[in-house]
Amino acid sequence: GSTEKPIGVALAPAFADGDIIPVRLLNSPGTVKVICGAGVARSAVLYAIASGNVDDASGGSDIKCGYSLEAGDSGDIIEMIPALVL
Repeated sequence: GSTEKPIGVALAPAFADGDIIPVRLLNSPGTVKVICGAGVARSAVLYAIASGNVDDASGGSDIKCGYSLEAGDSGDIIEMIPALVL
């Protein structure tokens, strides 16, 4: 959800509750690919939104999860520099 602190990015889709999937932790070195939930600007702060995607507009309680390295539209896959929030 948008108010839960993210710990990582899913590297494969989960189709049912309890599915085991690989996750890239936000404190891992390097960048990760994420899906835009709306239009995103390059170099913007990204927030985790309820759908599991990212957006550069915070709803006030959304949690920062990284910084965009490129711009994208809703549904686009972009590269993000993760920022672990404790």
